[in-house]
Amino acid sequence: DVIRQTPHHTYQILTKRPERINDHLPHDFEKLENVWLGVSIESQAQVNRLDYIMDLPCVKIVSFEPLIGEIQWDERMNALDWVIIGGESGNEEGKYRYRPMELHWVDKLIVGARNNKVACFVKQLGTHQAKLKRLKDRHGGEIEEWPAYYQIREYPQTRSPKFETRPLF
Repeated sequence: DVIRQTPHHTYQILTKRPERINDHLPHDFEKLENVWLGVSIESQAQVNRLDYIMDLPCVKIVSFEPLIGEIQWDERMNALDWVIIGGESGNEEGKYRYRPMELHWVDKLIVGARNNKVACFVKQLGTHQAKLKRLKDRHGGEIEEWPAYYQIREYPQTRSPKFETRPLF
């Protein structure tokens, strides 16, 4: 009801449990043009999460974060509207230690998005890359510190011209 009452807002709904999506969509979901649905995919093992959003009438998002393994771009990804890529932030030791992200994993996703006209947003390089590159921001979140190739902040087009696409982060 809140989403219906606020059509001037865009709602991004992201899940690691996409098998629950269909059980929770309203009967008139296709009318909710201000809802973007997405899944988190951390490594190749989770790529099949795509199957749960591919046929939905909405802006489709994949958040490749925290990116903790190499992912091969596949045909299903060509139908996406937006990919977000980010390394994991965390501590050097203890319970919340970060897992490394390699830049060649990011490269493959950027190339896949560019080759298929999918909007791409690199959110952060993560603690591992921040440490390797001796970045000031320990989570690798300051875009000005990154190599130019990774300074990508694109946004998807909405389904309806009445909705304005604006930066959300």
